[in-house]
Amino acid sequence: MIVLAATTADGGTVELAQELGELGPVVVLARDAAARSGEVTIVEADLWSADASAEAWRSAEEAHGPGEALVTLPARPAAPAPLAETSDEAWAALLRDTLFVAMHAVRAATPAMIGRGYGRIAMVTWDLEGSAGHVALAAACGAVGHLARTLASEVGEAGVTVNAVSVSPGRPAAAAPAVRLLCSPDGGYLTSEALCALGAGT
Repeated sequence: MIVLAATTADGGTVELAQELGELGPVVVLARDAAARSGEVTIVEADLWSADASAEAWRSAEEAHGPGEALVTLPARPAAPAPLAETSDEAWAALLRDTLFVAMHAVRAATPAMIGRGYGRIAMVTWDLEGSAGHVALAAACGAVGHLARTLASEVGEAGVTVNAVSVSPGRPAAAAPAVRLLCSPDGGYLTSEALCALGAGT
């Protein structure tokens, strides 16, 4: 089973889930479900909470089998705003919906993965280099990239790989080819990498 973790299960999230369906059952854990698909199971889960994230992971495994791969998704990009006009509340929301959602999801998933001696984690971020007005979101995405690289060294000996994939803002499905490789058994040689999906900067 592949688990996608996001604040909102929107059309892009569902499209990415459908692209990954060839690898096995896909379950989306999300606080809100803005899109539905009969091909993708969406479980509403409070990923702002560590306890609720852990419970959602356990429930998904009980219903759909072992979670062999986890894919985390960042917050949807908001309208650009200069740094001086970005409120503390906006910063907190972006950190919560990007970094905290990813952190809670990996904390929920890694104990079972370590126990089985196998796991694949891909953390999707936005490629915001040169994108004026997105300082807060770029900082949150950068933190997720560092989380992926440092976590890789912590769980690697247990057979769990962790990588980051950056894509153009708002286009999570563009990460599908890279994520498909990273989540497959053939991707075991890749860990602690920061990949940029083809065309991510366009």
